[in-house]
Amino acid sequence: MRGATKMLNVIILGMVLVSGCFMLTNGLVMLYREQRTLGNSLALLVGVWLVTTCVTTIIGSYFKSALLIALSQSAIGLCLIFIISFSLFCFIVLRQQSLGDNEKVDYIIVLGSGLINNQVPPLLKSRLNQGMKIYQEQQLLGRTSKLVVTGGQGIDEKLAEAEGMKNYLVLAGIPGEQILVENQAVNTQENLSFSKQLIEAESLNYQAVIVSNNFHVLRALLFAKTVGLKAKGSGSQTAHYYLPSALLREYVACIVMDSKNLKAVKLKPSVKVQEN
Repeated sequence: MRGATKMLNVIILGMVLVSGCFMLTNGLVMLYREQRTLGNSLALLVGVWLVTTCVTTIIGSYFKSALLIALSQSAIGLCLIFIISFSLFCFIVLRQQSLGDNEKVDYIIVLGSGLINNQVPPLLKSRLNQGMKIYQEQQLLGRTSKLVVTGGQGIDEKLAEAEGMKNYLVLAGIPGEQILVENQAVNTQENLSFSKQLIEAESLNYQAVIVSNNFHVLRALLFAKTVGLKAKGSGSQTAHYYLPSALLREYVACIVMDSKNLKAVKLKPSVKVQEN
């Protein structure tokens, strides 16, 4: 029994150490390839926490310090809870990624993520491409659907995000009359609330899908539920190096969601259909 317990402790310690090294490596890659923000540093911080906990546990066992061993065991327990809960979160996120075969879609809501110099950056481009893919699949099935692009104008932007998204779609060959533009929202909750109002001005009986990056779909669906928008999710692909940090941000964001963050949006925006 004693040997089994020791083996279990070694396995748990190894799991935490491997997870920590992975997060550390990803965090360093993120710092090298992306802007140095708190969000982009999450993987690095988590990696430091996990590895430091392992090192402290090993030191405590070596010096046989009862206090250090007790503290380390508690810390390892917290690390294990994090690893298990984060793994379950990632599994749930991956379950929200695609539509069923031959599923009818009337409106494809593409969430904005910001323009750079009034141009669509790679992250947003992947969302728009995913939206176009669904639109084209519906066409092949003989169905007509509309794309809803949603995103307001930032204080440092000369063009509303939704306008830039529409321009990208039109240049890609999507007819302007098949694009609805919501250009007032400033966050995901407003994106979905205002898009719902825009859609329901046309139809009350519809099937909608929300398109975002794969790491963001789950939280988008949670927001959709709070504003009464019945929709499914479809995730666009994200660069592999970026995904762990992005999932960590979403994990934290879902944990801290509270009634203040999820309050019903009562504002009614001025939205319109824009034709080419």
